[in-house]
Amino acid sequence: WKNHALMLGMDKNASVKEQFLELNRRWDKYPVEPRIVAREDAPCKENTITENINVFDLLALYRINEQDGGFFFSKASVITGDPEFPDDLNKLNVGTYRIQVKDKDRLGIQALAFHDIAIQLEKAERENKPLPIAIALGNAPLVTFMASTPIAYDQSEYAFAGALQNGEPVEIVK
Repeated sequence: WKNHALMLGMDKNASVKEQFLELNRRWDKYPVEPRIVAREDAPCKENTITENINVFDLLALYRINEQDGGFFFSKASVITGDPEFPDDLNKLNVGTYRIQVKDKDRLGIQALAFHDIAIQLEKAERENKPLPIAIALGNAPLVTFMASTPIAYDQSEYAFAGALQNGEPVEIVK
């Protein structure tokens, strides 16, 4: 609960009740639409690698659970678009899924049938289209929180994160 309080910008010793009331107050600000940042101005695009990718050289990888069969990304947000509605931000999904490193440039994502990513993946496969996807590491804690919060398919995790940031829009890049 101390981390939860800090995520909300509260004193780390705030009671669970105080945190609940603050979360509820901010939740009612939904939706706060994200602010789209131009790709050339986005800090996350300052360093890009497009060739000879080797995640073992780029990241400190570790086994999250003792019995895991390999290395996993922790606390990553997986952003996917609905292939049928690629420009609809309300059908953009931000989720937290198990992501296993399979090789130096290959990952596996656990997309269970009841998750939004599975709906989008099924549409992409049915239409024989690629699934628009990005994996973001090092997100603001409220984005990670919303990525693991079950909301409706057509509700934006970013619009909720903006509400939980007390009305301050989340900055995203296409």
